[in-house]
Amino acid sequence: MRTGLGKQRAREGLKAALNNFHVTSVISTGFAGGAKAGLRIGDLVVADSVLELQPGKEWKLLQSAQPTRQFTSDPDWVERVMQSPPPDGAVVHRGDLLSVDEVVSLPQNKAALGRFYDVTAVEMETAALAQIANERSLPFISVRSISDTVEEELINASPLLKPNGEVAVLKAGWFVLTHPGAWKDLRHLQRNADLVAGNLAKFIQAAIIDA
Repeated sequence: MRTGLGKQRAREGLKAALNNFHVTSVISTGFAGGAKAGLRIGDLVVADSVLELQPGKEWKLLQSAQPTRQFTSDPDWVERVMQSPPPDGAVVHRGDLLSVDEVVSLPQNKAALGRFYDVTAVEMETAALAQIANERSLPFISVRSISDTVEEELINASPLLKPNGEVAVLKAGWFVLTHPGAWKDLRHLQRNADLVAGNLAKFIQAAIIDA
């Protein structure tokens, strides 16, 4: 199921699924920003664990690492997924994720988070899903595809999206009108998203559905 951006929507979506279906495993997929050098657009990250800052802590305080809580992926799922071949042109990386509460757009901030927390990528939903899976004693894994590298500045498109994750046409149109030159950035973001989504779908198909 598609939950949209952010931990709260992810949490609500998983709870709805648990209330309506017999769930045996929780598999989180989506986009992530690279936090280490060497990752390319469309590469995949299989998470050994996901970190989340303790409540009340702010990721923007980037002078040093802050306390986190950690949720570990199911090792059997990790090994199973890592045996699957990647899509053409993509590389599968194994590492940790950091879940944050808003888009990390600046390269120096992504690099700092990767350095302080020793994570491969940053994203916005996984910790919420992992926590619920942990509370319900359900096997959990997250597979993320890199939508922006650690060297790349990312335009924050989250204000332009509807709650379900689709683009709000009026908001996007107004943004382009009030931000000259933004159309080029949005087109670049869309091309990246098409590649990332395609690679993620192919890998999940091979690793989970066809296996």
